[in-house]
Amino acid sequence: MICVPATQASASRLMSSPHLEEIIEQVDELVLAKRGKRLTPAELLLIEGAWHNQDHKEIASNSSYSLNYLQRTVARKLWPLLSEVLGVEEISKKSLRHCFEQLAVKNGYIDPSPVVVAGEPPQAINFYGRTFQLALLKEGIAKQRCLTIIGSAGIGKSTLAAKLIEDLKATSEGGFDCLIWRSISYAPLLPDLVTDLLQLLASSLELELDLSADPSVRISQLLDVLRSHRVLVVLDAAEAILREDINNRAHPYRDKYGDYGLFFRRLLEEEQQSCFILTSRQPFNDLALLETTRPIRSLKLEGLDRGAALEFLESQGLSDPEKCSELIQTYRGNPSYLTAVVDRIKHFFGGSLEKYFEYRTTFVNEAFLSQQFSSLNQIHQQIVLYLAKELSINPQPLPITKLLNSLKTQIAGISTSELFEVLEVLEARSLVEVSRDPVTQEATFNLQPVVKKYVLTDPSLVHKFRQNLKSA
Repeated sequence: MICVPATQASASRLMSSPHLEEIIEQVDELVLAKRGKRLTPAELLLIEGAWHNQDHKEIASNSSYSLNYLQRTVARKLWPLLSEVLGVEEISKKSLRHCFEQLAVKNGYIDPSPVVVAGEPPQAINFYGRTFQLALLKEGIAKQRCLTIIGSAGIGKSTLAAKLIEDLKATSEGGFDCLIWRSISYAPLLPDLVTDLLQLLASSLELELDLSADPSVRISQLLDVLRSHRVLVVLDAAEAILREDINNRAHPYRDKYGDYGLFFRRLLEEEQQSCFILTSRQPFNDLALLETTRPIRSLKLEGLDRGAALEFLESQGLSDPEKCSELIQTYRGNPSYLTAVVDRIKHFFGGSLEKYFEYRTTFVNEAFLSQQFSSLNQIHQQIVLYLAKELSINPQPLPITKLLNSLKTQIAGISTSELFEVLEVLEARSLVEVSRDPVTQEATFNLQPVVKKYVLTDPSLVHKFRQNLKSA
C-alpha cells in the first residue's frame, strides 16, 4: 500500500479529536515493539511538525535542535521506521497525516470524508477493459506530480481519465481533497486558466482567497493551495496549447503559450502534494525530457485489447467472434472507430455482420485524420504516402533498412538522422505502426488500414506525392 496525504476535512476532524493522542500512543507501541525503545522527543517533534505541514526549517526554529540534526539524522531514520511499523510504502513528512487518518478509520475513530469534484467530467459510459492502464494511473497519481495520457483521436483518453475520476470519487482512494476536470480545447491563456482553477478551489474547499492582479503572483497562490491541499487536476484536450508544427520540438507551445512550459516545470520542481493529468493527441516534448529526473510519467494509449473490444461489440449485438475480430484488427481497437462502424452496420444492414462483410469497406473518419495530416510538413507526408503506396502493393510491414534506402533515394539531401527523427515523430503521433521482425528483431513499419485508405484516396495528398516523385 502507498501512503498519500490526508484530505483536509478528515485531517481537521482527527486533529481536533481526542483520539489523536491515542493514535500517537499506538504508533509509539509499534516502534517500541520493533526497535526496543520508544519514540524520542526529537522524533515526536518531527511527527508533530509533519502533522502541521511544517518544513524541517520551521520545525527546527521552534526547538533546541539544529536543522541539520533533524533533517539528516532523525528524519532519515524515522520515515523508513514508520513505513515499516505501519506497513506502508514510502511514508514521508507529507504523507504522515494520511497514514494517521488510515489508523483512525481502521480503529473506528472517524469516517472517511467524501471527495469534492469540481468541473464537469464526462461520464465513463461504455467503459471496457483498460484495467492495466487504470491501475497505472492510480499508481502514478500516488507517486508523480504530473501524468500525460497520449493517444490518437478517439482512442479513449478522456474516457480513461473520466473513469479514474469516477473511481476516486466513489472510493476516496488517493487521499484527495478535490478532483478538478477542465477541458482546455478552447486554448485558454495560462493566467486565465490559473484564475479559473483558483476560483474552483476556493469554492470547492471553502477557502478565502484574495486573488492578486499580478498573474505571476496568482500562479504562486495556486501552488500554495496545491501544497496545503491534495488536488487532482485533469486538463483534457491539452494539445490545444501545443504548436501544430511538429517539427519545432524545442519550442512545442503555441505563440503566447510558452508560459505553460514554465508553469509545468514549477509544478514538478517545487514542493507540493497535488497531481496534474494532461490528455493530448500529441506528446509534450519538453516534459518527456524530464521523465528520468522529475516526478512525471507518460502513458501512450493504444486501442482496446481483443477481449475488451469483443465485449463492447457483443454489447452492441454483434456476436460473430471471427468477423468481430476482423473489425477489431481493421480499426486497431479504436473505440470511436468501432462505434462508428457499428452504427453503420446497424443503419444499413440491420445489424447483420454477414451482410456487411459482403460489401466490406474501411470507413475513414476524415475529421480526425485531416487534422492530424494538416500539421505534417512535406517530408512527413511524403513518407506516409510512400508507405501507403508500398503497403497497397505488398501488405507486409517494411523493414527499416528497406525503408531508409528507398526514402534516401526519393528525398534529396535528407540525412539518416533526419529520417530517424521524422519516423519517431510519426510513431508518436500514431500515424505509423512500428513492430519487430520475429527473426531479425529489426524494426518494421506499417500503417493502420484507415490511415492507408485516407492517404490513398485524398486527391490533394496523392497529387503532392506524385509531384514529389517527379521532383525527386
